[in-house]
Amino acid sequence: MRVIFLDIDGVLNHPGTWAAGAPWRQQGNALLRVPVEPACVARLNRLAETAEAKIVISSSWRLYARWRDLGPALARHGLECEVIGETPNLVNDQAWLDAWRARTGGPFLYDRLERGWEIAEWLRRREDVSSFVILDDCDDMSDLRHRLVLTDPVFGIDDPDVDRALVLFGLQPA
Repeated sequence: MRVIFLDIDGVLNHPGTWAAGAPWRQQGNALLRVPVEPACVARLNRLAETAEAKIVISSSWRLYARWRDLGPALARHGLECEVIGETPNLVNDQAWLDAWRARTGGPFLYDRLERGWEIAEWLRRREDVSSFVILDDCDDMSDLRHRLVLTDPVFGIDDPDVDRALVLFGLQPA
């Protein structure tokens, strides 16, 4: 299975998306209003369809809404691929913190957690992933930076980003 680890802010939206009258304001769900740019969703759909990939939410949005709610909210905005999960919130994962203590001999003392660590932990728990890419506008990916497609938060995902992701999947861009 191919997986796309998806950040939302700076990938599926940009500053203009938040402007008054942006599409998400009129058609968003009253329970969970996720601001997305239709052109960015279309690009993600093209990537997911071409790569036959599924989505795992790595965005901080997962800390405020479960992936089972985010998936349908994104689908209401045109997302056509399947959302299958979310990365763990490791600072609240006692098993991971215990493993950290055992590995390092001490408690977790970092100011913040790198998103790449959470992605690596999700991958460690799954054996069915053949390939993956990370779509994010931040590069805090630790050892997984080589799988990152770094988007420009001013524009969100663009066509060259889709092409880079396809290459990382070992596929030819269209």
